[in-house]
Amino acid sequence: MLMVLCVGAQEQRSAPAKEFDVASVKVSSTGGHSTRRDPGRIDIHGYPLPALLRLAYGVEPYQIDGPRGPAGGPFDIVATMPARTTTEELQQMWQQLLRARLGLVSHQETRSLPMYVLTVSKAGLKMKPAVTTVPPEPPYAVSFTGSSQTIRGRLSSGLLAGTLSPNLDYPVLDQTGLTGDYQIALTYSRAMMRAQHDANDSPDGA
Repeated sequence: MLMVLCVGAQEQRSAPAKEFDVASVKVSSTGGHSTRRDPGRIDIHGYPLPALLRLAYGVEPYQIDGPRGPAGGPFDIVATMPARTTTEELQQMWQQLLRARLGLVSHQETRSLPMYVLTVSKAGLKMKPAVTTVPPEPPYAVSFTGSSQTIRGRLSSGLLAGTLSPNLDYPVLDQTGLTGDYQIALTYSRAMMRAQHDANDSPDGA
């Protein structure tokens, strides 16, 4: 059971909401995305709506049910706030920004969702155990090329599942039973995973 954030049309609030001191919101006209955070200021570039909802509500894209299309961004946002703003206060500021500037409202409900399961193939494990280097290499990196993502580096199976989940339609559950870190190089896309899911669900699927 997952908490699903829905984007709707009306919302009633009784308590005053925390707000950014000053905020600029524009539709992004260039590719790529980045984040810069300084005390009292945050500058994000190229964030689609699901990424903003993650900042505001702590939800993953697969937990969001709402409108799609041009309203989904991506957006460039520059905002200022008191230097000692807490994480909880910052979330409230993001929520108020999305309501005031993008006209978004929300409610939470509980739904059952499908999920992907990460297991070891019947043909056996092909990943190689990670080797410790001196000096140590960065644990792993995620890169984006068009609609595809690549995960490369040193990860445990649990961390791999957690890294995959935000970029897919459904969460990924680690059921490999593996321990330790492995050297991983994986390129995938939502479309690729959807096609595999549909093939497995079809009567003629293997």
